[in-house]
Amino acid sequence: MQIEKKIQIAAAMLALGLCGAANASNLDLTTVGSSGTLNGALFYQADPRPTGTGVIDPFLRLQNTGTETGLNTSLDTPNQPILDDKPGIWTHDLALSSLNQVTVNGTAYYKFLLDINQTAASPLLTMDTVKIYVTSGAFTTLNSLNNFISSIQNNTGQGKNPAYDMGANTVTLNYSLNSGSGSGDMFMYVPVSDLGTDTTGTKYVYLYTQFGVPNASNDGFEEWAASEAPPSPTTVPDSATTMTLLGMACVGIEGLRRKIRG
Repeated sequence: MQIEKKIQIAAAMLALGLCGAANASNLDLTTVGSSGTLNGALFYQADPRPTGTGVIDPFLRLQNTGTETGLNTSLDTPNQPILDDKPGIWTHDLALSSLNQVTVNGTAYYKFLLDINQTAASPLLTMDTVKIYVTSGAFTTLNSLNNFISSIQNNTGQGKNPAYDMGANTVTLNYSLNSGSGSGDMFMYVPVSDLGTDTTGTKYVYLYTQFGVPNASNDGFEEWAASEAPPSPTTVPDSATTMTLLGMACVGIEGLRRKIRG
């Protein structure tokens, strides 16, 4: 069964109160097929290797032992990582306009994937923070970025107004359910109505996340990815243009042949 179909069934069950995976403070995704909602977003334990080549694009990797905190940004560098980010091509700014929309039971969502890494001996990991912000442009200086992070951590200014906030809830994940790094462990569906849309390419999505309380991080990096819209199809010349180009190529080849013979 396709993952979107499973999400539709889970969402319908949640709406009817038949799938109460979440309690007042914790969403338990430690069993196969478990799911729940937190502040309007759908959370679903992912099937093994659900990503699909070219569909999922990682935008944040973070790693630390115990607790770890990350924020996707292109300002990360190997000599000056932000928080517990792992700098590189898989940690970067994320344009809102690049995100693909999926529909679940008539509601439009943006789809995110989380891939975790834990030891076999201690496979559980707690995700205790997800805050998503939409900004009018990308951060271009470390000073502005650090001020933004400080506002999140102190719940002041811009940090007080995330487009989506998991709140004081937690999510418990189980690394042993899937086949290792790269297979994916959780889908998160955030309503499009929370983040909005962008046709100008000027808005950016910043995901601030934390893991480790109470189940600590103990192995490799955690990785967030997004389902992105497919690239625009390559424009194919019409028949008249194709024939014109072909004729020009033939003329050029004939001219070259005559030059060589001369």
